[in-house]
Parts: sequence; C-alpha cells; structure tokens
Amino acid sequence: MKKMRKIFAVLLTLAMVLGMSMTSFATEPTAKITVNGLDANATVTYKQIIKPNTQTATGWEFVDKADITAFGDNYTQDDEQVVLWKLIKMVSGNTTVQNMPANTVAFSASEFQTAVGNITTNKTPGTTENVNTVTENNGTKTISWDVTSAGVYVVNADSKKQDGKSTAYTYSPMAAYISFGGYDTKTGVPSSLENANITAKSTTVDITKSDSETDKVVEVGKTVTYDVTTKIPFVSATNNITSFKLIDTIDGAEYVKYNNPDNENDPNNGKVHVTGTIGTTTFDQYVDIVKDKNDKDTITIDLSKYLENNAHANQTVNLSYDATVTSLEVNNSVIPADGKNNYRPAEDRLYTGTVTLTKTGKSNETLKDAKFVLKRTDKEEYAIVSKNNAGNTYSVTGWTSSLATAKASGLMVTDNNGKIVVKGLDDSKTYEFKEIEAPKGYSINETNSTVSWDTEGAGKDAATRTGSASMVDSKLSALPSTGGIGTTIFTIAGCVIMIAAAGLFFASRKKSDNK
Repeated sequence: MKKMRKIFAVLLTLAMVLGMSMTSFATEPTAKITVNGLDANATVTYKQIIKPNTQTATGWEFVDKADITAFGDNYTQDDEQVVLWKLIKMVSGNTTVQNMPANTVAFSASEFQTAVGNITTNKTPGTTENVNTVTENNGTKTISWDVTSAGVYVVNADSKKQDGKSTAYTYSPMAAYISFGGYDTKTGVPSSLENANITAKSTTVDITKSDSETDKVVEVGKTVTYDVTTKIPFVSATNNITSFKLIDTIDGAEYVKYNNPDNENDPNNGKVHVTGTIGTTTFDQYVDIVKDKNDKDTITIDLSKYLENNAHANQTVNLSYDATVTSLEVNNSVIPADGKNNYRPAEDRLYTGTVTLTKTGKSNETLKDAKFVLKRTDKEEYAIVSKNNAGNTYSVTGWTSSLATAKASGLMVTDNNGKIVVKGLDDSKTYEFKEIEAPKGYSINETNSTVSWDTEGAGKDAATRTGSASMVDSKLSALPSTGGIGTTIFTIAGCVIMIAAAGLFFASRKKSDNK
C-alpha cells in the first residue's frame, strides 16, 4: 500500500503541476494492468473511476460523477475536488502538496477500501485490450490487459466453483494506479505510462477435502489418507481477523494416533500427526482429538500464526492426516474458523461395497445352513463379522490372520434362499468365500468361490457398489445295495470266528498252567 501511495502521489502531483499548462491531452500510450494471485476459475471486471483533467484544481476528475457518493453519502458532485484532494493526501502519506486546501483531511485506508467496495465494476477485459491469462506452477492465475489512460481503476475478481454457481473465493476490491512514465519536454504531453501490478487478496476461503480412495469405495479396517486444500486469507481493514483455524470432524472412522516407539513419554503420543505445506514452507502439527457437541471426533489445525503481516496471504495450504475406516460409511468434513466470517464446510464421503454369495446344489436348488468365512486374496487374512438385525446380512468389523479365529468370529451361514450378504468391502480388492461346513447330505466344496464386482469402475455409484459369488455343492455318495443281506452275513460270520478263536486261546493257556 505504501508503494501505491507513493505512486499515486507522484502521479497526482506531477499531473497537477505539469498538467495545468496543457489545454488538452494527446492520445496516451498504452499501459498494462496485471492482477496476480487469482485462483484457476477467477474472472475480473474493472472500471476507471478517475482520469486526468488539466482544467480542474487537482488536475483530475471522476469519470462517473455518481461514483463520488461511494466515498460517503454526504458527498455530492460539487464535492468532487474535495474528495480528490482527500485522496491525494491519503496516497501522499498525509503530506500537503501544492495548492492543497489547508483543511484537507486524508481518507483512511479503511474508508478508501470501503469506497472502492461500493463501486460496481462491469467491464470485462476483451481481445481489443490484449487480455492475457497465465496459469502459474502453483496453480494460481495471472490476468493482464491494456489501458490507454492514466488514472485510478477499480478492479474486482470473482471465482465460481466448477458448478458455475457457488462461490469459491471472494476477493477484496482492488485499485490499480496508472501513472505517467515520462513527458514530451516541448508539449508536456506524457510520452509513456507506468504499468500497474496488483495482487488479489481473498477474503473468503474455499476449501476442498479429498482422500486416497479415488473411487470412494473402501473396506472396513483400511487406513485412508485425507487431504485438505485451502488458502491463507488476506487480513485487511475490512477483514481484520487474528485467528484462522481448520476444524475437521470425522464419523465412521478413527483418526490414526501418533505413537513414538522409541519414547513412550513423547508428549505427542496419542495425538494426530498433521503434515502440511504453505507455499514453500513445510510444517508438522500434533493435535488432540476432542468430541464435538454431537459426540463426534474432531481435530483443530491452528494456522493463525501464518496471518502475521500478510506474509503468507493467498498462499495455498495443503494438509494431510490418516484415519482408519470403522463403519460402512465414513463422513468427514472440514470448515475454516476465523471468529468473524461464516464458511460452508467441505465434505468427503467414503462408502463400502456389498457382496452376495449364492449357494446351490447341482440341480440348482438353493442350500441353507452352509457355513463360510471370507478370505482376502492379497494376504492371508479372514474377515471378522457381526450379524445385522435386518435380513441375513453381515458387516465386516475387522480382519484376522487366524482361520480358527475366523471360524469363531467370522462364520456366516446361508439363509433359506442359500444366500449370505456381506457389507464393508473394497471393490479394488479380491475376496473369496471358503466353505467350512456343508449342508446336511452334501460335501464341502474345497474350491473357494471368488467375488466378482458387478459395478466396479468409473461412473458407477460408490454408495451402491456391489459384487457377487456363487458355489455349487455335491451330495454325499451312498454304498450300493443288491437287494439281499449283502455284507451282513459276512460280518456276523467273522465275529463268530473271532469269538471261537479267543475261546480256544484261553482254554489252551489254562491246560498249560495245570501242568
């Protein structure tokens, strides 16, 4: 702002001193207004509010007299030069310049910012103004365009989210000062204009939440990395915040707690490890888990120190932390809090897939009372499940490497329709049903049944991702029958011979003992 004041002071005083003798201005050369620090979806509009006029006391005038009232309801068109003198004194650092009335009081920075915010801008830079848009490596955007007159321009930026409706960022109104770069020594006409570079300052924060599961389907027990992206807001007279925090709330998962294996007394043990970057600055925070009013786990990341002196204003913030899925659906949200503005939370949802096993016999009859466990194929682990109240459905609650444990805590039984429904699975993984006990009269199928995901892939609804598997059992074999006594007679005869042999053995021993 100090630089702007100096430029504006030079501009106005130089124009006032040198411009008084000019009867008219020749066609001014071209200068460029450049707005930096915009986000990718931002657009700009502008309006010139002050232009040169050598016939006035200040050497300047308002382009649109109606804009005079933006500086206060008590100002009329007759107060044009009064308002301009107050502006000149503001940008000159309260210094009195030549011909300035003695009672002139400078506008304050907040008064000027409020006035600029009261002016409606409606001109969009077009092709005739050599508009140029450049996207920087850090994702921000720069827009520049040409103007052909010295003076003061009000610039507004707006950004819409991809839906084209809701606002991503709101930027503070900006002022661009186009000053004279040089003069023709003979005519006093400016021979060049100075370019104006301004940086957009966002006053509301867009925040996005994402996770490492791109298709939004995950299994219970999996650890997911969550990412938050936002920007450090600009502190101004109208947005004089002193605090900036991000409050994250999770339901259906548990934050992963830090544990230092080398130091059980580490004060960070039991806290959530948050890693982050702000511009080129990296940092770590260890934050406590607390319950909100709805008894949900929350963590708070405090970024207040990065507001100081606007050293990090508009810089992108990236945060990461981990959570382990514990339920069939995970709801996660994060919202900025600065003690002044109200923001909408950014939300992220994860879902788990559902698979159905169908058990039949060779004649396609459904088989009930077949018992199974569910196995992951990428590692020797079996699902631990709980049975749901509604229907013959089971939910995964964890995993074990012990088949014995799975038989005790993960056994599932087919219903009257020969079906088992299991919830809490990830469609990016392959699962198998392993039969533990076959229905009465049937043999166990030793070949596991692999799950096929029916709705896997892009464009499918993550909330209804399903898979299926099937297995056929064979009946147990029976001994053949000839219609007669079969082997029974041979069994009886064998028993008689064994009894007779035993009697002879003991009788012979008795005779031997008597001798």
